[in-house]
Amino acid sequence: MRILLGAFGDPGHAFPMLALGSRLAQRGHDVCLQTWAKWRAAEARLDAARAAVAQAKADQDLLLAHLAELTSLAPEAGEEGDLALYRGDLEAARLAWEAAAGAPEDRTERRREARSRLAALDAVASASPPPPPVEREAMERDLSRDPYAAAERGYDGPSRNDARARLLAARMLESPPYFDGATLLNPDTMFHTPGWVGNLDKLDSPMDKAFDPKVAEGLTAAWRARAVLGLGPELEARIVAAVDAVARGPFFRYPYVRLNQINWNAELYAYAAQLTGNPELLLDDYRRHVRRFVAGARKPLRPGWARNLSPSYRFQYQTNYAGSRKNLDSAEYANITLHFIAWYEQALRAGMRPLPDADLRVLRAWAARVQFGYWMHNGMLSWDSGLGFARWMKAKTWAYAQQGLLALASSPRFWLHPRQGAWAKYVFDRALWQFAIRCQDLEPRHLPPAHLYDVGSAYQGTGSRRAYVARMGANAMRAISLGLADMDA
Repeated sequence: MRILLGAFGDPGHAFPMLALGSRLAQRGHDVCLQTWAKWRAAEARLDAARAAVAQAKADQDLLLAHLAELTSLAPEAGEEGDLALYRGDLEAARLAWEAAAGAPEDRTERRREARSRLAALDAVASASPPPPPVEREAMERDLSRDPYAAAERGYDGPSRNDARARLLAARMLESPPYFDGATLLNPDTMFHTPGWVGNLDKLDSPMDKAFDPKVAEGLTAAWRARAVLGLGPELEARIVAAVDAVARGPFFRYPYVRLNQINWNAELYAYAAQLTGNPELLLDDYRRHVRRFVAGARKPLRPGWARNLSPSYRFQYQTNYAGSRKNLDSAEYANITLHFIAWYEQALRAGMRPLPDADLRVLRAWAARVQFGYWMHNGMLSWDSGLGFARWMKAKTWAYAQQGLLALASSPRFWLHPRQGAWAKYVFDRALWQFAIRCQDLEPRHLPPAHLYDVGSAYQGTGSRRAYVARMGANAMRAISLGLADMDA
């Protein structure tokens, strides 16, 4: 049937006719709508939105099918205990590891690993850290993969420069960049006190939630090697006081968080606990942040807000506005935020109550979505979109996102499958290779491009290129400290 619909151009007249015409067309009728021409573009956008929803549904179905396939795989030899643990069956895990611990002498490595797993399981149950290794072999492995432990034991190599380390630690506690006054001359939207500004030379500079935990990471590393570096009691005390003060400042204490990025808060809590021996922030604030994040993944925390995660576990950046275009996807911020799981085991050892099983299931599913949905085998992000296009193909942001891979590789409690850690490690190794080939033809002291594959026109100066290189180097050292050098891929 051929049908002509007519409507005046106001939305109250045109929209009902648009809806009616759409339904009639779906039923096979030949429909013509006479109204203002500007609604033609609206109809085109509506069609595009419908197509996007249909594609998202197809992507979700594909992901869920992939996860179902992964979780149905039979464990490889020696993985039975791991698989039972990741499914939450502690008793089955213990039985499997006890059996492996009694393996024949020709399977020494499997026996050692099983005994280590049993010790860790006992530690979690008793909220105490596992006993330190006493074998010479284990000590040698520690020396090779932890630069701070190596320095403490007298390691001497090209990456060690004690004088420079002392200078940097002291410099980061001067003002600027450290600030603990009442207010700055031109405070920005992320002003907080105490905290670090983004410039070594002037206090009239931006502040950002990302500055503080990374400065704290470096200061904590120096403090760990304090005896060998010869920091001295005064500098050691200033490091402890500054990091603890920033972590306890109102900007980083629960309930405050920048959107849903609880990783910055969590990282500071972990360093403050290491420095002071007081785990209060991990036991209370960290757990409350994580529980609220999961609650916000299930439903919006306030009317008009977006969920932290979509039904397909897509990360939503602009949670305080459900209609934000920035919620299309954000591969980089999903990985940056996921980094908060890296501190979960430290919190448990300090005595934090474990998360409910239902929360862990949500986080495991999201971690799988991040790993399989946002990364490619060659070490690059599956970067169809970034924060709009503001972060797309920025090299320094790609480097930042790799912290998600490090968290995945070192957090077995959040795996759906026991090989996830090895897979994450493989992708991270490929990312380092990608960085190496971008640097191999450079002259000494020259920096690689700030854009990947020459994509992107937004200005990226020398500072961005330096940040890119520094973050990649830091990621490599983090991986060594986490033991990834000894991990199968």
